[in-house]
Order: sequence, then structure tokens, then C-alpha cells
Amino acid sequence: MLPLIASVYLPFVDALCTSFVTVTADNPRALLADIRHSSVADVPCRLESPMMRQVLDHAEWTVQAVGDQADLADAPPRCRSRRFDARVPGCVHLDLMRAGVIGDPCIAFNERRQFWVGKIDWEYRCRFNARPGLFSHDRLDLVCDGLDTIASLSLNGAPIGDAANMFHPHRFDVARSLTAGQNELVIRFRSPLKHIRAEEARLGSRPVNGDWDPYIFIRKAACNFGWDWGPKVPTAGVWRSVRLEAWSDVRIASVRPLVRAASSRLAVLDVVADVEHAPVQQPHRSSRRLPSAPDPVVAEVSLQGPAGFSSLTSVPLRVPSAVQVTTPSVPAQLIASIKIKQPHRWWPVGHGEQPLYKLTVRLRRGKRIIDASSANIGLRTASLDTRPDAHGSRFQFKINGKPIFCKGANWIPDGLFAPAITPRQLKARIGQAAEAGMNMLRVWGGGYYEDEAFYRECDRRGIMVWQDFMFACAMYPQEPPYPALIEQEARHNVSRLSAHPSVVLWCGGNECIWGYQRWGWRQRLKPGQTWGKAYYLKLLPMVLEELDPTRPYWPNSPWSGSMRRNVLDENHGDRHTWDAQFDAYRDTNPRFLSEFGRQAPANIPTLASALPAKQLQIDSEAMTHRQRATGGNALMYAAIGDQLRQPRDFEEWTYASQLLQARALRIGLEWARANQPRCMGVLPWQLNDCWPALSWSLIDSAGRPKPAMLAARDAFVPRLAMIHLIGPERRAVAYVANDTDAVWATTLMARRVNTTGEVLSLSRKNVRIGARRAQACWDLQKALGAPGDPSTEYIELVGYPASATFFVPDVQVRYPTPRWKQTIQPSGNRVNVEIIAGTALRDLAIVGSACEGVKRPPWRFGVMLPGERARFQIGPRESGATIQNAVRCANQFGMHAT
Repeated sequence: MLPLIASVYLPFVDALCTSFVTVTADNPRALLADIRHSSVADVPCRLESPMMRQVLDHAEWTVQAVGDQADLADAPPRCRSRRFDARVPGCVHLDLMRAGVIGDPCIAFNERRQFWVGKIDWEYRCRFNARPGLFSHDRLDLVCDGLDTIASLSLNGAPIGDAANMFHPHRFDVARSLTAGQNELVIRFRSPLKHIRAEEARLGSRPVNGDWDPYIFIRKAACNFGWDWGPKVPTAGVWRSVRLEAWSDVRIASVRPLVRAASSRLAVLDVVADVEHAPVQQPHRSSRRLPSAPDPVVAEVSLQGPAGFSSLTSVPLRVPSAVQVTTPSVPAQLIASIKIKQPHRWWPVGHGEQPLYKLTVRLRRGKRIIDASSANIGLRTASLDTRPDAHGSRFQFKINGKPIFCKGANWIPDGLFAPAITPRQLKARIGQAAEAGMNMLRVWGGGYYEDEAFYRECDRRGIMVWQDFMFACAMYPQEPPYPALIEQEARHNVSRLSAHPSVVLWCGGNECIWGYQRWGWRQRLKPGQTWGKAYYLKLLPMVLEELDPTRPYWPNSPWSGSMRRNVLDENHGDRHTWDAQFDAYRDTNPRFLSEFGRQAPANIPTLASALPAKQLQIDSEAMTHRQRATGGNALMYAAIGDQLRQPRDFEEWTYASQLLQARALRIGLEWARANQPRCMGVLPWQLNDCWPALSWSLIDSAGRPKPAMLAARDAFVPRLAMIHLIGPERRAVAYVANDTDAVWATTLMARRVNTTGEVLSLSRKNVRIGARRAQACWDLQKALGAPGDPSTEYIELVGYPASATFFVPDVQVRYPTPRWKQTIQPSGNRVNVEIIAGTALRDLAIVGSACEGVKRPPWRFGVMLPGERARFQIGPRESGATIQNAVRCANQFGMHAT
């Protein structure tokens, strides 16, 4: 028998009722509940009440450029008076693309031809017939889940409100404006570029990273104004769902399930529901009357879980009478504290399962459900251990009290236009992360709070989410109206995401404190100018303390724990390592590496879909247009020159650039793992991409993994043996990392080999390592001897092909001229390819158009010795000659390669 104890109270304006109920359930097992998508503004869960809704997304929407002749001077003539069909959710760019006014900014140079879109105002109109049943309720609200961004709204010519924040819903009382029959809703969006320039003039300029427009003066996705990996597409529009809501009596505004404790024996869950009530009667609109002695409002809190587990708490609540409720609605709170014995706890992937419980809160009056809210939740605790230790201070996540080594990546918006990104696309991208062994994604603060589908999939997959608030790389103003806008934004999103067990950290933003402290921005601020400090150190922690004290908060990334300490102090907090590459990653040893990376181009089929064939050249205008990082191409060419010979054509350049990205990433990831538990996490920049470009992404904008994604997968296996070259003398040392709960005992075999395939030295060593640890285990130089000729020799751990380690860069290695044989076997619309090495082949790959439609890059890292085989599946069908010409390997970049 499972006793479940709940204490419940609901304070309304002048009514308070506290009751204690004990409920016993027979079965403590859990039934996994499906996570359902919701477009509801106030809660991230499904509502199932008689509240009447009329979704307006599929009504008759149009959009038109508005303004005087000067305002519209940059617009094409056909845009100055014409009204276009619009879709909701959507944005102006998508509507204009469908109308043929602009092209897709991802294609060729279309971005340059649509800068005018962000410079003018836009007006959306929606004509609809209101359903008659709406008018029988006490309240009539227009709910806009997302308005981007500065907007004024009117209904049937009457103003109903304004909006100034993309990051939260807006609710407008339309009881006096809505009419039976046809209505017209007008939403006028001000040009985001005009708005930020006007605000800059009012408040004074402040430092902003890059050559981007001053996005700090508007609460919308910063990357809309350009970034070092993306184009400038300042959007406007109705980017999330719109609906009418008619309701009476009371409604649930939000539900926050807060897990206070979660041991193997007992979980404690506080269910906090924000409830608001409406005037019982609006004489001009509703004829509804409550009886003189109405049934009491009853709050029901139910929890369902594995194998039929079910519990129900039911509490009568007093609400004000019809006479008392004549003022606007006032929020109230309902709290149920639930104790669950022997809970099925939620764990990150690799540490346990991800069971979900279905939580439902209902408000009843008699037999009538007034409102209801349900969500799938996980029982787990999350904390951030920053206690002092011998090296400085820890930075380790703990889930259910257990330290977790975080393996993941940084997440940016997965496309240029949020409304066009589907739940299926998000699910696919998160699936790729999970399949690569990742257990954490950091939602970066220059985009937006993600869609519910993102967090639901992370819940299901066991992917932890480090959630930034939306601040990035700039000095943000603290003058009105920004504090109020930001507080409302924070309150909504903290409440919205509280149901998701995957969300384990709130972070104040990205690189803002670093910029203030180390980029010279403090000196550029004028006396008395604010820069955002009060948000990171006061406002945001205050909101979290009130609404969700169960999750840790970190003021910024990177952050060393104190304004008096260097923000990049590797002994404290998290670090962004952009001051090192390749072997130099080993010169730092951070407690948590939350950003590092290296650029490489998108895969050739992805670039070919966006650029004319003649522009697929190394230094073409189109490829230069895709490089947004300052000095990005120069850095890429310098690295290629240091490591390899300069490539002869576009396919060689793509291979070389992607190869170096994969190698650099592998070193950084493996070095972080080698230093567990001093280092307790590594998140390379960045997982995904928003357009076909040269960027740091591991997956390009078409969803095709780059070779670096394979390197991440190899580095994130639970049990890993690796080689690092340590110190100025570059002494080879073997490390092992064991990210499992069991002791790992194994026998390692290392060998020194020359590039003809001859084994020069061989040694074995028995290794034993405890659970969730890493250690240096073997001096390989001592075991195998120093190389006789560093230009022709390498060492490796047998069974770990990616561990092959050379002593000099490729350009100094005397590789044999590569030879191989290939066999081709058609398989549907794909081709199975087997390559048999005739000589030693390093880092073999098939590149170019042959990789179109391939889910896994056809790469084989390490050295294939003569006679060894590599198997790939590519497609669509290619001829043997095409495949032969598409094979690349590092041998082609060696000392005598031509």
C-alpha cells in the first residue's frame, strides 16, 4: 500500500481554506504517459475543461506593409499597397516567400535582397466569425501565444492592448469589443530596426558583440539581427498560435510541479497552481447567474504512474460570491504537497530510465469541471555542486544526489524562422544528439525559449537541458520598461518549463559578464550606464527563488562564481575556451567546459542545395558570404597550412576543413573526459545550424551530420581508452574513462607502427578503473619506446581506431601513396561500398554528392592497415568511377603528396 499525503490551500481575495487529505493507492508502479503537444499560453500541458476556445490560426489572415511613402521607399513597388495572404503561426518573411516577393534567405544571395523587410511596419488582419457560445461566459480573452515583437492590437476598431516581448504570451480582455458574427482583428507590428534605433537614441548606445544591430533594445531573438554563424533576418509576425478563450468563475493560469526530494524510498512533490477568478457577471455580456448557495469549488490533484498507480486528492474550496467579485481577476495559489513511497525516478540517459507520471489538476463546481490542466512529469531532484575543493571549487551537476558527467553540446535555433521548425525536426535533431551519446543540451541565450516539443523529447530521451535566459554577448539596459518586460518573461518561462524533468539549470545568459570584465566593455560604458548586472545577480534569482527554488541558478556563462574573480578562472565555474585549438586544449583544465569549437563548412550536398554550382569554390563570393565569423576564413586557412598542405579543389578543402574540425573536437572532448572528476562536463559549440554555412556546428542545417559528430560519438562512448600527448615534450600517455556504474577491468594493447603497416613495438597492460572516473594509466613512450622516425610512425590502442596518434602534423608525415580496392553492391536506392586498403590509409572518407541522403558520414577515422576493410552505405546510386573519385584520405596531404 502506498500512502500519499497532500495538503492543499487556495487563498482568494478574502477566502482561505486549508485541508489535509490522505489517499492510499494499491499499486506503486508507474504507467508511462504520452506527452501531448499544447499551444496553450499559460501552461505547458493539455487543458481538458469546458472552457470554450476558438482557435484563429486557420481564419482568414492577411499581411500588408504600412506607413507613409518615405517609410515604404525600400519596399518593392508591389509591396507598397498590396495585401498578401498570411499564415499563423508564421512571420512576414515566410508570407512574402510564399507570395514570391522575396526568395529564401538560405539560397544564394537572397539575404541581401530582403534587408528592407525589417525596416518597415507590417499589419496583420484576421477576419473571423465568433462562435455564439463564447458569449455565455464571464470572461472573453484573446490569447496570443507569441507576438514578434512590438505590436499594437485592435478588435473591430477598438484598441485592446500592446505587446513588447516575443518570449511570452499575451492575454487581452475583448469582452467589450467582440461581437456576434464577423469580427476583424488587426495587429500592427513596428519595424524592429526602427524600434531599436529609437531606443538606442533614447537610452544611449552600449557595447554589442559583432557588427550586428543593437538587439539589446528589444526582447526578441538576438540572432535575428545577425550572428557569427547566421544571417540578418529581423522578423515580425504572429509566430505562435492565436485563439479566443471564454471562461467563467475560475481558471488555472499555470501549474508548477516542484520536486522537493526524490530518494529511492520517498519523493516529495509540491504542486503549485496559479489560479485566477473572473467577475461572476458582466451585465453587458453574460446572463449567467450563480444560485444563491452554489456548490463549492473543489480542487482535485491526481497523479498516475506505472502499472496502474493512481492517487487522487479532493479538497473543497471557498471562492468569493457573485457580489464580491466585481473587480478584475486576482491570482491565487493552490498547493498540494504529495509524498510518494518508492518512486520511479527520472534519470539522465546512461544513468537510469526516464519514467513519467501524469499529473492532473482539476477545478470542479458540483459535477461541472470548471478548468483542468495535465502534464507529464518526472520525479527527480537537480542540484549544482559548487563546494570548495583542493583545486578551487566544484562545478558538477547532481541528479537525485548523484554526480553526472555532462556530455553534450550547445543548441541554437534549428532554422531561420521559428514557426517553420516542426516538432518532427526537433525530435530528429535531439535523437541525433542522443545517438551520439550526449546527455545534455544547452539552450543558448541568443535565440528563444524552445517549443514544448523540444523539452518533451528531452524528457523522453533523458537529455538534460541547461536553459539560458535570453541574454547574449552584450550590455543590456536596466531602464524602464526593460525590468518589467524581463520579469514577466522570466515568470512565464520558469512556470512553463517547471513540469519538465529535463530542465536542470537556469543560467542568466551568455558571455555578458565576460564581455563586461574582459572585453573592454566596462571602459566603453558611459558613467552611470547600466549593463544588465541587476538582471543576472538580483532579478532572475529572485524570480526563481519565488517560483522554482528546486532548480539551480548560474548567473552567466562563463562565470567563475564571483565578480572579483577572472571569469575564465579554470579552477572555478564553467569556462569558454576560445583561446586555444588542437593540442593547446590540453594546456587548460577547466571544471566544466561549456563552449569550445572549430569551424568547418556544411556538407557538400547541403551547400549544393543553396548555391549555384559555379559558386562551389573555396573563395567564391557565395562561400565568403556564408562566413560570418571575424577572420574566420583566415583562421581556417592558417590551420590547414599548419597541419596539411593547401587543398587543390573544393572537395579537398571541404574534406580538410571537416577533418580538422573533427580532430580538434576529439582532442577537446577526450581531454575533458580524461580529467573527470576535476572536470565534470563538456559542451562543444555548437550542435546544430540554421542555414547552409561555414560554422562550428556538428550537424548542418539540412540535418546532415558532419564528421565532427562522429568524433563526438566516439569520444562519448561510456568506456573510452585514449592517448594524449602531454607537456612540451609531447609524451604519449594512455588514459581511460569509465562513465558507468560498474568497475571496468580490461587489458589494453598498444602498438607503435610505421606508415607501411609494419608493427615496430607491441605492449599490453591490465587496467582497472572505478565507476564514473577517469585516470592516466600508462606511459606509452616507456612501454613502446620513442619513435625512431616521427615522420613515418604513429601509436595506437588496438580496438580504438580513433586513438591513432602521430607525432608530427600530416604535412610532415611521409605517407605512402594511397591505394585501395572497392566493391559496390546496390541496395535499393542506396549503394553498399566496401573499401579494402592496399596501403596504410589514414582518416578515409567518401565526399561530395555521393553523400547525399546519407544519415551517417562515410568516414573511417584512424589508420587502416593493408588488407583492412571499411564499409559504408551511400546514395543515391553512384557509379564505381564516381565513388573512386570521391574517396579522400589524409595521405593526400602528407609530406610528398602532390
